[in-house]
Amino acid sequence: MFQATLVSNSDASKYAYGMTMKSQGIFLAWLAENGGTVSSRQGSNGKVSTGQKGSRGPSMASRAGTPHIAYRDGSSGTSGAPILAGPYDGSKWSMSPVITAANDHPKTDQPVSLSPFGNDLYMAYKQSDHTVGISWFNGTQWQGYANSEHAIANNANPKVAANGNSHGDDYVITSRGPSIANLAVNSVESLYLAFKENGGKGHVYFGSSTKPSDPRSWNNLARLGKAYKTNGTPALAAWNGKIVLVFPNAEESNRLYTAVFNPSSQSWSELAVIKDGGTPLDPGNDKETAATNVSLIGDDANRRLFVSFVQDKKIRLYSLIEKS
Repeated sequence: MFQATLVSNSDASKYAYGMTMKSQGIFLAWLAENGGTVSSRQGSNGKVSTGQKGSRGPSMASRAGTPHIAYRDGSSGTSGAPILAGPYDGSKWSMSPVITAANDHPKTDQPVSLSPFGNDLYMAYKQSDHTVGISWFNGTQWQGYANSEHAIANNANPKVAANGNSHGDDYVITSRGPSIANLAVNSVESLYLAFKENGGKGHVYFGSSTKPSDPRSWNNLARLGKAYKTNGTPALAAWNGKIVLVFPNAEESNRLYTAVFNPSSQSWSELAVIKDGGTPLDPGNDKETAATNVSLIGDDANRRLFVSFVQDKKIRLYSLIEKS
């Protein structure tokens, strides 16, 4: 179980922070209220805008010590809009559309998720056909899957539930943005993935790959227990040698629940609500906001974990402490 302590409650937004760690502390990014530009802040430093409109919450991660950001382009009115991404050079963001070496233009209508893996920066996103796309950036060029759908193949046994998948059982599908996080155990690095099944209130699926550049490498995708149901986007973070999952629990009025996966024992901790004192963390009754605005990051150097979400149009940032 995690106990939460409020760190900040500021910056009006409909969608919450993306977060990454720098030596000076948490680097934050958020989408301004009413579909404005994406802005960032590091510690107590001033706000820095990307200069580009966004739609849905941004995601942040660091590659080779450089923060990167990615989000759905807010200047496009289409349901499947291009994805903008770029690095931060210490004073400004350099944003551009994601275009792979095969001239593929990834598009989405949901938040994306970034994570480092090896020397690359990986991005997971929901595509317009509900498949889960994966692209990665090597510092010069974006790459993507070469299969017909540029998507994660459905290799799970038994198969991940299709729920209206026009592709049959060939590909994994979702109705929300997926989440990814990397973790190395005994010098073997894995990229972990979580997403909700396609449709309305659905089960959370979870799995990993040691070779995420291969669409058929995700062999252990599986549905978590019956209590793991959500209308929204699960959030993942590596922390203290484990993977932490947080999601708005559709069976508990969208209150935030968490469970911890131990890769060494391949086991999960008990599912539990996150509380601030005796009060459960609750993004509110707005299903759309609760579904897409939870962000999570681990800080191993200081043995801390942080979660953020929007409540009453204010971004709330909490530190989490594990309680026995």
